[in-house]
Amino acid sequence: MKRLLPLLLAVAALGSLFLANGQEKKASLPEPTRPLKALLIAGGCCHDYVKQHEVLYKGIQERANVRVDVMWTRDRSTNPPLPLYDDPDWAKGYDIIIHDECAASNKDLKLMENILEVHKTIPAVHLHCAMHSFRNGTDKWAKHLGLHSTGHGPQKPLEITYTNPDHPITKTLENWVTKNEELYNNREIFDAEPLALATQKVGDRENSAVVAWINTKQGAPTFSTTVGHNTHTVEDPRYLDLVTRGLLWAAGKLNDDYLKPYTGSNVITEMGAKEEKVESLFGKPSKDAVKVKLTASSVQVSDSHFPWRAIDGNVETRWTANGAAHPAWLQLEFEEPTTVTSAEILWEQRTEWYHYKIETSRDGKNWEIAHDGSKNQRKSDTKDRFNAQNIKSLRVTTLGQETGKWPALWEIRLKGPKGKLKLFPILTKKEINQTKGASSKGFEKAGNIKPQIAQLSPEEEAAILKDCEVPEGFEKSLFASWHSANYPVYVAASPGGDLYVSSDGNGSLGRQPNRGRVLRLRDSDNDGRA
Repeated sequence: MKRLLPLLLAVAALGSLFLANGQEKKASLPEPTRPLKALLIAGGCCHDYVKQHEVLYKGIQERANVRVDVMWTRDRSTNPPLPLYDDPDWAKGYDIIIHDECAASNKDLKLMENILEVHKTIPAVHLHCAMHSFRNGTDKWAKHLGLHSTGHGPQKPLEITYTNPDHPITKTLENWVTKNEELYNNREIFDAEPLALATQKVGDRENSAVVAWINTKQGAPTFSTTVGHNTHTVEDPRYLDLVTRGLLWAAGKLNDDYLKPYTGSNVITEMGAKEEKVESLFGKPSKDAVKVKLTASSVQVSDSHFPWRAIDGNVETRWTANGAAHPAWLQLEFEEPTTVTSAEILWEQRTEWYHYKIETSRDGKNWEIAHDGSKNQRKSDTKDRFNAQNIKSLRVTTLGQETGKWPALWEIRLKGPKGKLKLFPILTKKEINQTKGASSKGFEKAGNIKPQIAQLSPEEEAAILKDCEVPEGFEKSLFASWHSANYPVYVAASPGGDLYVSSDGNGSLGRQPNRGRVLRLRDSDNDGRA
């Protein structure tokens, strides 16, 4: 036993040595680099944020070890919903913020102060229209940026030159020329340290402006670039390289540890549009109201002939399909199962016959014909009786009419076992925003609907612009939608770019006096829109 003891001690000591060496080697392994956590905030007027927010977060994550969470909105107004800023701790947990919102009409000083307070300690990146946001009568936002821009020129290529090629952000980048882009002006330069200058040729003129810079004098470091109006620019690798390097520099992480892709997940949150209650259009529904959602095969949106017009109780408003093709249909979907015993349809052309059919469904999938009017020859409104028990949906389909006019009807009135059904429309958020200000209640005999600046979706704008032809070399864009003038009949332009629109509240049919007016449409923030 005495001989074994030294041997055991030696083995134990050797084991301890191996263990210690193993721990030492393990401790010497480099810890994995913690990804930066960035928050991208996007949305608002005048840009394709549906695509651009995705291009940005993917492009940055492919180039840098940065997790880019996104909060964005589809709202295309100049004052989009940005509810996150209401919380003073809105940036908690993030290392850097990427501002890509376009909110020129946001004049909320408290909201802006919440943003600026955060950026005393948390760095930021500002992209394109962020420079034209938060115009509230102060210069605080411009000083935070380091440069004040008030507008831009036409869309023409930008020749970008890096004026500080030795800066860490730009030293690996090469000068380049964009496709069509906007050149933001430099009204005043505060603490901005320029990195890049862009030159744009417009006719015989050459305009130049600083388009990328840093600011280290207003709290945490920031990087900004006014380039990035069009998606073809945002997805350009040269643009994404610039933005990524600017982000890493502002965060103090422009090094090899972070110039590698991020492979984890991120969180994308869509901020909803500002809610408008349907009661603001139609009043509160009565206790016995039958709530209905209306859809249609197509809608003549340009003249505000929405599906809900068919049950608004006003015989001077109507639903109209967007074209003369048949069949065309209008569908009512009831919130609760409903029994319908008759349908009265007030057709737009009461001196013509309409061929049509009325169908009902209990599940929205399987349909039964409640009335077959495919051979109707009556030149007037129609009133048809049937007995549809506990249905979920009712659909009116036009099959043809005496002349080739667009399918349309003023009203559809339904009855049940206890008499007339009090139909009350259910509108989606989009329909409410689209409809806001379009109700003619209170203007039945005189006056005109209040104009509004409405933000249409890219698809709705494309539908309007597709019939507009311009000469080669010119671009077309939507200056204002029909909402801003209701029923325009004459347009004149001033040398300064203002449009004067003669608007007739009678539409195409009425003849009441005191409905005329002239509206001035002006681009007040140089974004190319009224």
